[in-house]
Amino acid sequence: MFKVAKVFFMYTVLAMLVFSCKKKSTTVELAAPDNYFVSATSAGTVSKADMQMRAGFAGFGTSVNSLINYDSEFIRIIYKTKYKGRVIEVSGLLGLPKNGPFNPSIISAQHETRFLSSSAPSLFPNASTGYEILAGMGYIVVIPDYIGFGASSIEVRPYFLREYAGLAVVDMIKAAKEYLKNQKISSSGRLFLLGYSEGGYATLAAQREIELNPSHQLTVTASAAGGGGFDLKTMVSEISSKPTYAGAAYLALMLNSYNLVYDWKRPLNSFFNEPYASNILSLLDGTKDSQTISSALTNDLSILLNPVFLADLKTEGKESILKDSFVQNSFFDWYPKGLTRLYHGTADEIVPYKSTQTTFDAFKAAGATNLTLRPLNGNHFNSATLMMADVLPWLISTDK
Repeated sequence: MFKVAKVFFMYTVLAMLVFSCKKKSTTVELAAPDNYFVSATSAGTVSKADMQMRAGFAGFGTSVNSLINYDSEFIRIIYKTKYKGRVIEVSGLLGLPKNGPFNPSIISAQHETRFLSSSAPSLFPNASTGYEILAGMGYIVVIPDYIGFGASSIEVRPYFLREYAGLAVVDMIKAAKEYLKNQKISSSGRLFLLGYSEGGYATLAAQREIELNPSHQLTVTASAAGGGGFDLKTMVSEISSKPTYAGAAYLALMLNSYNLVYDWKRPLNSFFNEPYASNILSLLDGTKDSQTISSALTNDLSILLNPVFLADLKTEGKESILKDSFVQNSFFDWYPKGLTRLYHGTADEIVPYKSTQTTFDAFKAAGATNLTLRPLNGNHFNSATLMMADVLPWLISTDK
């Protein structure tokens, strides 16, 4: 979860440089589609020089130039996934190095929270995550839009709902592999997952989906997930225990998403005070960026939230349906088997560090042996930089 668009841009550019937020959780019982790939449309080609210029324009000068060795081709992919008992069409961006290395590896890179519909990754080059530069570095890059974004923008956005976050990523990887096979484009067979903030959550959700369901026929070579609110009940508990919260826009998005996806039909004034309750839906309609939404809300939780709701969040046994849903969308029913690193800033003011510590502790207690937690000496925003600087050599060393 990021506070302002400027920080979104800063993180995604950093990602570009260093790699080369009583009803149970919905159980999807619908059979998987026979094929995931639906269609592909060219999103253009970026030359090596132009990609280097993009990196320079972002403020890195020539420091990244030596990592960009290929022209890149980008394709908008429409693919199928399952959502609320239906097969729907969703979208994402696929990046390919042109005349690149033999059998390049696949990176599925999960983006941070975005509010503007026009910022969906599949709308490249008008929208950009920063991960696109990885294609110029010689990787096959998969960047899902997520459900409720891009081609599936008419759908209710399942924000921080584990099952749908995981399926949106996994099914795009499968669709991309179908496309690559059809185009006779080979890959190494190695698959890397990467994400920070909401992208970190989606990364871990995808890894869980892959490891629990051999039918996907995927294997994660290595996964790096940072600052993702992996223990949602603890995250919200920590947030509600403080008088102010810098991520009010993200809290609004999450509560509205849970209310709609689970069809609770709760009036928004049961969560928020007025005038905020009446404005939430229009603020989250995809036409406003994070700065606009944040300026229309308040960081003072006693003013933003309904006092009964706020008190119940702090009270054991109250708001049990919501809290149970947070538990069911966390990761305590599984632990990662593959090579995995969790990252979190110890001074994170948006996603409390404790939510990753409790998750790590539970994973280790359950038997995880290929797992490490890398505490970072930073807040939510500069920890993205610290994480990526550590991830790069680690992932490169496993890409063999």
